[in-house]
Amino acid sequence: ALPAPLARPLAELADAATAAGTSQRRLLDVTAADGPRRLQASAIPVPVLGADRDLVLLVLQDVSELEAARQRHDDLLRDLVAALVRAVDRHDPYAGEQGVRVAAVADAVARELGLGEADRANLDLAATLANVGKAALPAELLTKAGPLDEAERALLRTHVQRSLDLLQGLPFEGPVLDVIAQKQEHLDGSGYPRGLAGDALTLPGRILAVANAFVALASARAWRDGLPVREAAAALLKDAGTRYDARVVAALLHVVESRPEWAAWEKSRA
Repeated sequence: ALPAPLARPLAELADAATAAGTSQRRLLDVTAADGPRRLQASAIPVPVLGADRDLVLLVLQDVSELEAARQRHDDLLRDLVAALVRAVDRHDPYAGEQGVRVAAVADAVARELGLGEADRANLDLAATLANVGKAALPAELLTKAGPLDEAERALLRTHVQRSLDLLQGLPFEGPVLDVIAQKQEHLDGSGYPRGLAGDALTLPGRILAVANAFVALASARAWRDGLPVREAAAALLKDAGTRYDARVVAALLHVVESRPEWAAWEKSRA
């Protein structure tokens, strides 16, 4: 006989598998003699087995150690991300919290477009880390109170590849680096570092490109104040369909109306 705490959820899982006609899975937390355990329960419908009909095969797998290892991995990665972001914020005080802001905008747009949970998680990491390569650039370049010359602009454009080089080898579970690589790419191929265009750009990459451009316009910099958020979003319209995905820009315009807290980004430069 099954322990009482397991009997009911397993019976419900078996009923769900029978009703759906497909396998069903559920994580169950139980208390064993050696402490709390997490089990993955699988219910597999078996319509016919010899003379028997409408059976359900139940499989229990102890995934406690796997879950603990995954949590340790997630904790380590989160600490690494936080340390990298702090380093960039110290190096370029005018871009402080840019990663957090880009991540907030990217997630709001992604939700508006119905992006799945896994894609949103990858996009969040990519947005937060997309500018870490700037930590390898001269601080005087990032804080220059005036227009950059061509040589300085060329040096600044290397920050995307520098970000990729710095993050290479970290234990990301999804295509985080692929998304970062598309931060400055444009639909018409005019972006960098690879000049990707059209279908070569993923939806998460297109969202990151729009979110990054919007935050850059709406945030104060060493040489200028930020634009009001509505103006910053509207400014992207002229490039919708050429540089930027028109659907993504439209989603941004929609979500801006419900994010009054973003208005603080346009405050005068320090």
